[in-house]
Amino acid sequence: MNKIPENQEDRNLQKIEHLEIEISILRDAYFQLEKAILKRKQVEEKYRLLVETSLDMIQSVSPNGKLDFVNDAWLKTLGYTREEVKNMNLFNIIHKDSLEHCKSLFSKVIAGESVKNIEAIFVAKDGRQVNVEGNATPIIIDGKVTATHGFFKDVTERKKIEHNLKERMKELELIYEISRIMEEEIGDIDKALNEIAEVIPSAYQFPELVCASISYSGKTFETKNFKKTAWRQSAIIEVSGKEVGIVEVFYLQEIPFLIEEGKMINEAASLIGNITERKKAEAEIEAEKEKLETYIESMVDGVVVTDAKGVIVQANKSYAEILGYKSPKELIGKLAFEIIAKKDR
Repeated sequence: MNKIPENQEDRNLQKIEHLEIEISILRDAYFQLEKAILKRKQVEEKYRLLVETSLDMIQSVSPNGKLDFVNDAWLKTLGYTREEVKNMNLFNIIHKDSLEHCKSLFSKVIAGESVKNIEAIFVAKDGRQVNVEGNATPIIIDGKVTATHGFFKDVTERKKIEHNLKERMKELELIYEISRIMEEEIGDIDKALNEIAEVIPSAYQFPELVCASISYSGKTFETKNFKKTAWRQSAIIEVSGKEVGIVEVFYLQEIPFLIEEGKMINEAASLIGNITERKKAEAEIEAEKEKLETYIESMVDGVVVTDAKGVIVQANKSYAEILGYKSPKELIGKLAFEIIAKKDR
């Protein structure tokens, strides 16, 4: 049996020692890798739970537009199943009114740019329009965009409230303008109705595409761009329960009228009728008052009128002359008892 030289044996021992060190290093690296993998899994699980339980609509989209992932809130809001989403493209769920805008924004994100404050309209499975607001960011790996992540809130209800408030403000502004015009043009109803016809379009969704006319007591007052079309809305003007006119509004192209606009034109017509009726009653009262004052002033007998406190509010010329006053105006505001002789009180 050949004896291994001592130097060879030493070299073998050194190799074994080196191998043991390398194995130890590899074992430590393996353990570190296992810890890193476990930590990554924990982070991924935490992120997954965060995404899945989020109330926001979250989506991941590949560069070709394919929907790679959506969370539960996304599915619940739009009404799709996960199976259906597998074969869907981002642009399948975007409303036509938002399509070009969203394509432009998507191109920016694919180019590596984050986009904030996005406003768009999605379309649910049942055809509902869902207003959304949110942000989109690119996912970049090795310098290449591999996906886009979008985070959106369903703001449909908020948009409805904002819309209703906006329409209510338009209605109130129109009512105010009608009231103001009717008060300012108290003696010229024709001028007032002509001005009102011109302001009515401003209360509509697309004022530049609206014309209006008011027919009252045989006269018609129209906006400068007036033209009868198939897209018409109208309301009757009544005074003292009788039909005296009509307010008509036309869209110059096919646009559906809002429910709020129907309520608004009815209220405008009612207001015109009510104010006209009041103005008519006020004019009749004023005429009767003038007749009465003329009659009192022409009487030979002295006539005086006092309020409940005995203060003179009206007297004719004869009454003033009887008491030695130059004009009835000198008596207005005096207590009647003060100008009556004590023995006659």
